[in-house]
Order: sequence, then structure tokens, then C-alpha cells
Amino acid sequence: MISISQKLVISAAGWAALATLVNTPLASAGILVNNVSDDALIAGAFVSDFDDSLIGESTQIADQFTLTKNAEISEIIWSGQYFPGGTLLVDNFTIRFFEIVQGTVSLEPLVELNLGSVERTDSGADIFTDVFNYSATLAPFSLKQGDYLLSIVNNTPSQVDDWAWLITQPQDLADCGLPQNSDCVYFYRSKDGEAWDGYFAGDMAFAIAGEQISVPEPSMSIGIVIAFGLGALATKSKK
Repeated sequence: MISISQKLVISAAGWAALATLVNTPLASAGILVNNVSDDALIAGAFVSDFDDSLIGESTQIADQFTLTKNAEISEIIWSGQYFPGGTLLVDNFTIRFFEIVQGTVSLEPLVELNLGSVERTDSGADIFTDVFNYSATLAPFSLKQGDYLLSIVNNTPSQVDDWAWLITQPQDLADCGLPQNSDCVYFYRSKDGEAWDGYFAGDMAFAIAGEQISVPEPSMSIGIVIAFGLGALATKSKK
């Protein structure tokens, strides 16, 4: 049985700030979630690959995040590398969003995006092997306010290396202590349909962009309806 620590392919170290690695600019959309801020450090990388040749089974990684308002998602960026040899692979990415309801993560994705190959840029940084930035512009879709898991998994069958998603951590590890910051956790599972396992302190390297969706306050909506009704009655009485 492979332990969670054995799946961590790069041990923690005092590397440079992640902002120097993940510098792919987001488009004109606003940043909704950002795990690549200036105070984030590289903590390691985790294999997230449907064909994890290191252990002979699938490994899926996901990161928890929170939307404070309803939003329309239009772009995602993330960082990763190819392990153990740094061989440049043909990518086949699947991105999934899982809803968290009252602390329980759904087994089936709320949104699934089969992206295949995406825009890939060599960051210029090496952590044993080259680190790459990835970006995908999406057909916009809506997510309501709440808690989610974002899962990014590559699929590299019959290729010599596996894909690993970079992990970040705040400079002050106390900021990532549980349960003070429940967003600062990531999960894994071996295959579709399984429950997500673990509750590990840290963040995966990604950012989500889009637009917040304004929802009229209920009182305002009622006021509009009442005003419309009064206007209709006034028109009728004149007639």
C-alpha cells in the first residue's frame, strides 16, 4: 500500500517565491481565487495523473477553495512538472469541480472539462526538473457561492514520466494551520467514484479567473414588482 507521503515526489525545501514561477498573466477577467501570491513558497509537487506509472494506478489531486459570491468562471492557470526525468509529455488534462455541501465532498463532479492539450510555457525555473505554467481559457460557466474542490489531472499512458502538480504554502505556516484556514487543504483519491481522502495543509498552485455575478437583493426585487403593480393599477384607473 502506497502512503500519501510516498506519493509526494518532491520534499519540502526553502525555494524561491512561487510568484517567480507562476507569472502567466490572466486575461481581462478578475481573479476569483489565487494560490500564487507573493508570499507563497514551493512546498513540493504531487503526481496527479490517471496513469501514475510510479505506483501502477491512478492518482487524482484536488484543492479546496471558496467562492464568496456567485461567479462565472472563464480561465484557469496552474503549474506543474514531469517526474522523475523531466521528459516533455503530450498533455491530456481533465479539470473537475466538486461541490462541498455541509463539509461533505460530492463523489461526482459538478463540472467536468476534458481539455486535452492546453497552452504550456516553460517558467524558466527548475526544481529538479523544468517547471511549466499552464493556462486554459474556458467557455464561461457559473458556480454559486460556496465551497468546492478543484481537481486537475493529466493522463500520460505509455509515457516514461508522470505529471505532478505543484504545491504551495504560506511563508507563515501558522496561517495554514487547521482548522483556522479550511481553504488551505488538499485531497487525493485513486479512482473515480471513491471518496476524497486526507486533509493535508497546503495549497495547489493555481488561480481561477472570471466575473462575480450580482444577484438583486430580495427586498429590491419585491420593490420592483410592487412598483410595477401600482403602475399598472394607476393606468387601469385612468382608463
